[in-house]
Amino acid sequence: MSDDAIPTPHFVKAIVRQDDRFLLVHERRFDQTWHLPAGRAMLGEPLVEAALRETREETGVPIVLDGIIRVEHSPHPE
Repeated sequence: MSDDAIPTPHFVKAIVRQDDRFLLVHERRFDQTWHLPAGRAMLGEPLVEAALRETREETGVPIVLDGIIRVEHSPHPE
C-alpha cells in the first residue's frame, strides 16, 4: 500500500445574497435549470479563491465572502 496522496477534486458552491435577493445562474446545457454559482477548484487552489473565481466566471459579479456554511468530504472506498 502506498502512502502517496490521491488527487481528489474539490467543488465549491456560492450563495450570493443582496438584501432579499439571491444570485442564480441559468444553465442552458442542462435542461435550462437555475442553480447557484458553482464549479471545480483548480489543483492547489484554496476553496475560498475557487468560490470567488467561479462566481465571477459564471456571473460576471465580483463577490465578498462572508463565511463558509459547510464543508463535506465523501471518500470513496477502494
